[in-house]
Amino acid sequence: MNSIPWSISPSTRGWRYAIAVSTVVLVGLFLAQGADLVSEDNEMLLYLGTLVFAALYLGRGPTRAATVTSLFILNVGHIHPGFRIGFHKFQYVISFGIFLVLSEQIARLADNVRREAWQSEELYLFTQECARLTSPQKVLELLCQHARRYCGLELFASLAQIKGAPLQTPRGIYGWVTPAVQGNLLLDSLQAQTALALERIVQSERSRQASVLEATQKLQSTLINSISHDLQTPISSIRGSVDTLKTCELPDQDRQVLLDLASDQIARLQKLVQNILNLSKIEAGGLILCLRWISVEEMVAGVVEGFPAPARARIRWQVAEEIPEVQADFSLLSQLLSNLLDNALKFSQGPVAVEVSAGLNSVRLSVSDQGFGVAPTEREKIFERFYRGQTPRHVPGTGLGLNICLGIAELHHATLRVEALEPGSRFVLEMPRKQEVTHV
Repeated sequence: MNSIPWSISPSTRGWRYAIAVSTVVLVGLFLAQGADLVSEDNEMLLYLGTLVFAALYLGRGPTRAATVTSLFILNVGHIHPGFRIGFHKFQYVISFGIFLVLSEQIARLADNVRREAWQSEELYLFTQECARLTSPQKVLELLCQHARRYCGLELFASLAQIKGAPLQTPRGIYGWVTPAVQGNLLLDSLQAQTALALERIVQSERSRQASVLEATQKLQSTLINSISHDLQTPISSIRGSVDTLKTCELPDQDRQVLLDLASDQIARLQKLVQNILNLSKIEAGGLILCLRWISVEEMVAGVVEGFPAPARARIRWQVAEEIPEVQADFSLLSQLLSNLLDNALKFSQGPVAVEVSAGLNSVRLSVSDQGFGVAPTEREKIFERFYRGQTPRHVPGTGLGLNICLGIAELHHATLRVEALEPGSRFVLEMPRKQEVTHV
């Protein structure tokens, strides 16, 4: 914030008066020493010049003091030498009157222009500061600071209704200030800008809440549709297997096939439910790491073993020698790898490769496939919730798996990225060996 200009600041009033009077006295001394060099008309012009200087740079009050001093010196020093006060010609009365009126008008106009320029600058800076604020209380505090500093007023501003002046726009009242002050143009302008800033914040918050509500409703609808679609297939398969087992006499081998099919579909449902539960925990900030030192090789072997036999036959996994143990949540890390493998198996028909290698203080786990691949424009979007990109419609999925993988990775202070292959894609997890307990 700029300080009050020197020419209108109350703290400099004494200096300005002293400079104005001293300037006139110096001109008078000069004319007293060189009276023969300057005519009476030019003497008047010299004194008028001092008044213009005072009006432009010293303010209205000092200009009046300079005017009175000039008239006094003119009268007692030039018109009536010997320091005698008097008017022996009426023309001097008229000249002095014009002198007074002219100096007052020049001082008034200069003072108004100077004050309006300063107020406009302060109002502009105040508006800029308000535009950066997002808290209504901060805007009110800024108004009180400006009122105290530039108007000399102690205001109390509140969002709640109090006895005083309203901070009002055509759309409504957004705050109150007390006491109510009338006739202060700068304060009126500050209050008007404050009302506009409060209106902007309120409208912005309403718009944000409306957007959040709309996005929430859309997410809920998408989630319900996706889950309904993903539940229908395994439930129908399980029901078909159970009905067949109940109504038909089948050889033991066929019965076992139906039981394996039902078991696989149940496992699929469990994974879907687990994804939804973890998603809700991540959203609520309640997902907590249960850290322990684990063998990455054992974790990979366990996840692969949990897939049905046809899927296991497509997975090729390799762990480099002397891979150190890592500090991680075994269950969550297993779910992350399971989701990545699910994606790779769904989006490709060929083999899927899992590779584990070690860096200096980190472990690198990658899952590669030979499927559709990921377009460069989708490499960030695919980690968004419910995003499925250009996935063919016949491929099942909710669009939650990769979003949950990213959440689990961030919970472990790890990075998860996708790399392009020809053909296919590779998802790479880089995680530190040692962790700290973290809440999402």
